[in-house]
Amino acid sequence: MWTFIILGIIIAYSLWVIVRQVMGKKNGASSCGASCSGCASSAMCNKDLYKEFKKDHPIKSTNP
Repeated sequence: MWTFIILGIIIAYSLWVIVRQVMGKKNGASSCGASCSGCASSAMCNKDLYKEFKKDHPIKSTNP
């Protein structure tokens, strides 16, 4: 009996965390929840890293 109660609590908490993360993303919140000015990864945050990579590494044609 207690196993199912504890399992239900764990599942409810997991769903609450997932819903909170999804709602935060929709509202524009960062994943870490802190201010970007104090973040060690602030240079990478909110950037399109694929575009940065393509800009720094252009595709070279192999055809002459």
